[in-house]
Amino acid sequence: MSAKKKIIKVFIILAIVLASLFALYLILGAVVKVNSETETDYKFYTPKEEENYFSDPDYLEKDRTLHYTDAMGQRWYIDGDGSCSDIGAVFFELYFLALEQGDAQSLNNMYKKELGTYSSFTPQRVYAKELVYLYDEQIDDNTFSITYSLDYNIMKNDGSFRRDIGSDMSRTQYITLYYTAEDAWIEEVKTEYRK
Repeated sequence: MSAKKKIIKVFIILAIVLASLFALYLILGAVVKVNSETETDYKFYTPKEEENYFSDPDYLEKDRTLHYTDAMGQRWYIDGDGSCSDIGAVFFELYFLALEQGDAQSLNNMYKKELGTYSSFTPQRVYAKELVYLYDEQIDDNTFSITYSLDYNIMKNDGSFRRDIGSDMSRTQYITLYYTAEDAWIEEVKTEYRK
């Protein structure tokens, strides 16, 4: 092989290596951007004094029913009538009630101690609520768990409850609910940050 062909071969190899490194740089940059998304990426709504969320005609027109898909794939529409006694449906109906009422104490009591740290938040205009059963496990003789995916939007989000979504946005959360014969609580929350 002539010296000229060797030089061309070396340049081709160098070009491939550089192109691969550049592609890796772009991929890593995208991963870092997704994982470092900050809470301040959104403009939050500024509530007006004495604002009554439940007389807001735009909010009242939204679908505020909890849509629940159970372990059998059956879809329920939970609207407080008690038609579905599934533990997840009942639990998350109370969860959203606490959000809508701005009841930080009740919401904190629904989480394990390390997760329930809200000092306060305004009543949240939540809508488009989607709860989907994913799987269940037995933790010990008395404790069981169910993992759900949860999606919902907050109209006019002021950031007092969630700062990782803007108004009328949703970001899937994977929530693991632990329960015993006497109690139920949110043990783990993972939020999906893919764009």
